Amino acid sequence: MSGMRPGLFIQAAVMWLFEVFCVLAMPILTYEMFFSGIYLGAFLYLLLSVYFFYTFAASIVASPAMWRAASLIKSQRHRQAEVILSTVLQLWKRMPCRKDWTFYTLQSNLALTYMASGQYHKAENLYGEIIERIEKNPRQAKHPLAAVYLNNLAMVYLHQAEFDGAERLANEALQIWGAAKGGEQSGRAYPLSSLLEVHLHKGELAACERDADLALALCTQVQQPIYIVPESRIGVYVQCLLYKAIVCFRQGRVEEGKQLSAALLSGHEGGLYPTFGYSIPGLNNLACEYMALGDNQTAERFLEIAYEILKVHPFHGDGPILLSTFESLLISTERSDEIADLKNWVRPSRILLEG
Repeated sequence: MSGMRPGLFIQAAVMWLFEVFCVLAMPILTYEMFFSGIYLGAFLYLLLSVYFFYTFAASIVASPAMWRAASLIKSQRHRQAEVILSTVLQLWKRMPCRKDWTFYTLQSNLALTYMASGQYHKAENLYGEIIERIEKNPRQAKHPLAAVYLNNLAMVYLHQAEFDGAERLANEALQIWGAAKGGEQSGRAYPLSSLLEVHLHKGELAACERDADLALALCTQVQQPIYIVPESRIGVYVQCLLYKAIVCFRQGRVEEGKQLSAALLSGHEGGLYPTFGYSIPGLNNLACEYMALGDNQTAERFLEIAYEILKVHPFHGDGPILLSTFESLLISTERSDEIADLKNWVRPSRILLEG
């Protein structure tokens, strides 16, 4: 959600202006007709006023908030975006208004900010609410946006090492995208990229590489689903390179793994990185492969990329595994004196609380 195609943004802005007109104009027309003695017309416009308020009022408030949050997320200011989205979501829940796709998108965007900061239990609760509502409507359950939410929940499960649940959700999303028409088919790249960690966990290296190659081909196609913002393609691209590199190392294809790793590092230095952060377990696994090769310098470069995430989000759920690997690297390179600083940098809040 961190970006929007210009055409879609214009369409959304026009729709928002229409919603504002409906919510404001109908009560005014009701008032004018009532005092003009046109009571039947006033009654009809009153009903329309109630209908438009129920349908559009919350969206009028939420849409500008989501646009603002999108710009904050694009500049990696997830905490500020979280505050805006959380406030608007609570307001919407209290208002007697329709809970539609815009409401689900607001929830999803907030859940993504929670994922970026490692608050996976909060993200899981939000996506659970969305999917529970959608599954009650058979038509909505087959919509591409349902596939987006299913896959996002699969990613939450992956971060919590719930591989069976992640695989099930990703396959459900894959089935929805597979039934889509035309360019929407390229949406399969997103659940395929989520399955990579599942395959790696099961030791299915051939399946991991197969899905990585297919996802790379799909996410680089010209036609892409209108329901997924362009920045999300970067996340898929990086995820595929990352896990394919790990597969290459584990299959003994060291040079190919190094080439893919070099592409990752080059892209990162050029600003090609996922909006909602890298897969810390993936970076950690790749760093471990380099440590096994004795290339601690390259291993540390990947650990540093993940470490930057922890410095922004000190209580990130994936923090312990990364710090453990980083600590092992420092010990092996006779830099044990840096371990305390390593941990202090990513736990400033906890240190202050503990005195």
